[in-house]
Formats: sequence, structure tokens, C-alpha cells
Amino acid sequence: MVEPAEVDSIVDQLAREQPSMYQVEVHPANWELCAPEGQSVCPGLRPCYPDHRRQNTQGTTWCPTAGLRRNQRMAEAGAAGCIAHPWIMSTGTWDMLRRARAVGIEPFVFDERGVLAKEWFG
Repeated sequence: MVEPAEVDSIVDQLAREQPSMYQVEVHPANWELCAPEGQSVCPGLRPCYPDHRRQNTQGTTWCPTAGLRRNQRMAEAGAAGCIAHPWIMSTGTWDMLRRARAVGIEPFVFDERGVLAKEWFG
């Protein structure tokens, strides 16, 4: 099975090798920044609240809504398509697929074997 980060690297490399066909855009999440307190900054997402930050193994805290906010920005930026290789527990990837479909972006979803899924339920 291919790890998600490996899929990201493979797709990025393939797109960069075909610049006439694909435009690569990087949309990193800002894990340090929280939404303004009490304000929801994207559809379907609760606002950040006091003490919601999580701590990683290095002791650094991060905002758990950062990836979802990034997903909304990517969906709003628009695209001709969205390529995904989600795992069952890939909550951020499934969130991005739902947001892409909501704004009319065609998702291409590959299963755990790397086969293009004919249908997916998001």
C-alpha cells in the first residue's frame, strides 16, 4: 500500500513533468493560526474555541481546523479536477473531496490498490 505522502509526491512529480497539461499549486495549511475566536471561517466547520489546540509529540500545539480551512480555500480557488487516494480514516482527504464536489470540481478517487474508483460515496 502506498502512503498518502508518497501519493502526494508522485502526483506532484507527474504534474511538474507535464507543465503544458497541469498547473501545480501548493496550498499548505497554517497549523499555527486559528480562526478568529467564535467565528466559523468555512462551511460545515465549528469555530475555534478556547483550549481546542492539540499537542504533537514534540510538544508543539496546532489548530485541528487548519487543514479543513485550507481545504475550503483550495475548493474556492477552483480546479478542473481533484485527484485523491484516501484511506478509510483520511478525514482531511474525504473533507476535501466533499468540498470539491460542492463547488463543481470533478473528483478522481483511487482506491487502496491505486485503481480509479467508478463511484465513491462522500
